Amino acid sequence: MGINISNDKYVALDNTHEKRVNTCVNDNPTSTKCGDVVVHHVFRRNKTGDADRDGNPLAYALKGMNGYRIMPMYRNMIWARAKEILVKCDELKGADYVMPMPSNYGFAAEFAQLVCDATGIPLLGCGFLRKKTIAEMLDQYGEVIPGDLSEARKKDYKRQLHTWRGMKPGQMVSMKEIDTKIRKYFVVREEGLSH
Repeated sequence: MGINISNDKYVALDNTHEKRVNTCVNDNPTSTKCGDVVVHHVFRRNKTGDADRDGNPLAYALKGMNGYRIMPMYRNMIWARAKEILVKCDELKGADYVMPMPSNYGFAAEFAQLVCDATGIPLLGCGFLRKKTIAEMLDQYGEVIPGDLSEARKKDYKRQLHTWRGMKPGQMVSMKEIDTKIRKYFVVREEGLSH
């Protein structure tokens, strides 16, 4: 049960294959470890049938970003399928709260509420978290370039700083807009989390 993407960037579910994103209830959820943190995945993204596309068109469509869209019928089907998968996710049963990460898109809060509805875990608002501004990122990262960068990555790093310097200082930073090759250098430093 994968997805199809039209030429005009409409995302649709397709029960005849598992390409791009596997939304099959029987194959999900899955989990991976990121350091000491276990990350649970409701759907599994894959490159099958779409090796040249970057990002996740289903997530983009649900967020309404990068020109991707989804019809309400398919959106409802995705939410119903996600809820069915979340009910099976026994690992979530010991959680105290569900908290959405701060986002410019309503999708994070909408999905957090879905997790609460499926598991009975209470929602914790994320109002005490926020993204950093351009000015804060430049203040934290703009003076010293990490020493372990290759020459090519140093250029990428400097290019990112240059881009930020041309933006409004109060604008919030989106990690999605930072090249994946250098993103980790803007996430954690000795001063703590950046975002």
